[in-house]
Amino acid sequence: MATPRDQDQGSPEPAERSRRLGGLPGEGPAPRQFSATGHGTFREGFVVEFNPPGAAAWVGNFQPGSTSLYRIIEEPANETVLIIAGGQGYAVNERSGALLATYDSDIEFVERGASTTVIGDNLGFTSYFDGGLRWRTRRISWDGFRNLRVEGGLIFGEAWCFDDTWHLFSVDLLTGQASGGSYTETAA
Repeated sequence: MATPRDQDQGSPEPAERSRRLGGLPGEGPAPRQFSATGHGTFREGFVVEFNPPGAAAWVGNFQPGSTSLYRIIEEPANETVLIIAGGQGYAVNERSGALLATYDSDIEFVERGASTTVIGDNLGFTSYFDGGLRWRTRRISWDGFRNLRVEGGLIFGEAWCFDDTWHLFSVDLLTGQASGGSYTETAA
C-alpha cells in the first residue's frame, strides 16, 4: 500500500544551492577543507553542503575567523558563493569547489546588493564587485561599530572612539565615500 510519501506530490521544490550542516558528515566523500591561513584544516569549522545544479553535491569545511558572523551568500548571476565563517570570508565556485578568494578574518557586517557585496570589519567597509575590489573606505572607527543600518543607498551607524564615545557616520554604497565617524587623521 502506498503511503503519502510514496505518492506523486507534483513538481519537487528546487534544491537549495547551499546550506549549513550541523557538523561534519559521518559518511560519504571527505569534506573539502578551507583555511585562509593553512591552519586548522581537518578541525570542524563552518560546514556547508553545496548542491550545484547539474553537478554532484559536495561538502566544504571552512575554518573560522575572529568574529561571530556566519553567513552563506549566493551570487544569483554566477556560480560564486561567499561564505562568512566566524568573520573569515571565502569565495568559492559551487560547481568546481575551487577557492576563488579569501577576505578579512574579522568581518562583522555583510550587505548584499544587486551587483556588489559590502563587508565591514571593526575599522571600515569594503565593496566587492564580481569578486574584485570595488572600493574601500577610509578608516572610520577606532575599534567598532553599532546601530548599523542600510537605507537609501547609504550605510548609517555609530563609530567607537578611544574616549568611549560614539560618533555618527555614513557610507555611500555606490562610491564608498564616508562622512563622519570617530577616526580622523588629526585624532590619530
